[in-house]
Amino acid sequence: GTIRNHAASVDATSGAVLAWDPNVDGIVYALKADGTAIYLGGSFTSVQSTSRTNAAAVDVSNSNLSSWNPRPDLTVRSLTVTTNSVFIGGDFLNLGSPAISRAYLGQVDRNQGAINPWNVNLNAPVYALAIDASRLYVGGAFTQSGTTAQGYGAAYELLTGALVAWNPRFDGTVYATASSGSTMYWGGTFASAGTLTPRNYALAIDLQTGALLPWDPQPNNIVRAVAVDATASVAYLGGQFTQVAGGVPRGRLAEYDFASLDGGVTAWNPAISSTVQAITLSESQNVLYIGGGFTTVGATARNRAAAFDLTSRTLNTWNPNVNDV
Repeated sequence: GTIRNHAASVDATSGAVLAWDPNVDGIVYALKADGTAIYLGGSFTSVQSTSRTNAAAVDVSNSNLSSWNPRPDLTVRSLTVTTNSVFIGGDFLNLGSPAISRAYLGQVDRNQGAINPWNVNLNAPVYALAIDASRLYVGGAFTQSGTTAQGYGAAYELLTGALVAWNPRFDGTVYATASSGSTMYWGGTFASAGTLTPRNYALAIDLQTGALLPWDPQPNNIVRAVAVDATASVAYLGGQFTQVAGGVPRGRLAEYDFASLDGGVTAWNPAISSTVQAITLSESQNVLYIGGGFTTVGATARNRAAAFDLTSRTLNTWNPNVNDV
């Protein structure tokens, strides 16, 4: 196969490996394409043989390294991009050089890489970030933002950085989040939220009221990835689970009609052999891509990456054949 160290680009139709090659020397946990740049976060020390500690930006077309260099001192687990900023979350305690204290979450100028004064001072790592028109939503292992109690999730105003007076009160770590309209979907290790309402590993919250919604998909193990197709009213969960909806077999990937109060698991069962850690939809919303530790989809070999045609609900021929997670 073609050598690509920890980051690669493949043709969305054929699965052929493309020329784009940032040559990262360690694990990449987060990747976000925006305009002409692709932002990378993870646990690495160089990109294109040039020093870059745990975060970098490369050109989307030719993989040339940009001057953007926020220097988080430990692993980056998640990132998202706005018009002027890149928000990064992870295990780090400091950004920049000389080091500026930014515990687990920071805001960086997307062009120059300057560290924004905004400092929320969380008390444990961040694993999930999402934005809507006015707010940044954060999930992770933290229970405090500054001196304010926050149960593994929080929201901040994008313009001011102010903590929103909303506390989802999850009882366990959040690994994934995705929004659709006024609804935010969350996945993780938790068993309840709000006033201890049972919600095992996945739930939905109304962003306008902060209320826990009736949707209850009931996976039987950890959810690590969430994606939403708002047009089709469908949510996808990926993770370590083998059953959903009170005992329905679903191997690590499940599809739900999120308008249904009982979770609405659909008949589609692709049967992934091991953990699904990432899910994304194509721009046209008709192809679903997954990544993780699996080696088969149903009875078909697919090493750690696969794609599905959502019109026919069949495994796509796309097969990059990745040799490690």
